[in-house]
Amino acid sequence: MAGRSAPKPTLAAALLGRIGELSLSPGTVVGGEAFTVHPIELDGQPLRLQLAEDLGSISVPVEPVGYTQHGARKTLTFSEPQPVFEGFVALEEACRQELAGLGPDVQALWHSSVCPARGLDQATLRAKINVSGPRGACYYNGANSPVGQPGAWSGLPVNAVLHARGCYVRRLASGAPCAYGLMLEVSHVSYGEVSCPF
Repeated sequence: MAGRSAPKPTLAAALLGRIGELSLSPGTVVGGEAFTVHPIELDGQPLRLQLAEDLGSISVPVEPVGYTQHGARKTLTFSEPQPVFEGFVALEEACRQELAGLGPDVQALWHSSVCPARGLDQATLRAKINVSGPRGACYYNGANSPVGQPGAWSGLPVNAVLHARGCYVRRLASGAPCAYGLMLEVSHVSYGEVSCPF
């Protein structure tokens, strides 16, 4: 039996109008009692977000970084236009409100994935990307043909689909929360010329 294709991702800029439709599931303990993940859904499906409709409005300002030089999991930073930034700000605020019952310090302990524009620099968004392994990101050119990952990221115009895996709660040995945040993972990247394949 053929597998079902994943639903089309939601445009990040359109997220503002759909924040009230998001649902946050009860937490699932991952990797021991110190880490809990609350999955996020939209229309009964895991939340997947497409950053833009084209390859001209999003770029990667710096090379991805990881804890180790050759690690498979890295942090990828995107420069994002204001409507995309506002969509992620609204998503984070909705998550903080949903998690408020877990403790009094959700706002203070929140680790944001977004950074507002400063001076001439655009707002940015950070997400994790697996550059190899079974959960490695898929790469396409603008004509929708699979390609390898970019040789150099800095300054590269891209589009991407992100899986918002959920909100995380990290706890101390005492059980008290010590950090909250949004888990964003890049699943698809388009780069190059022509039109975006997503």
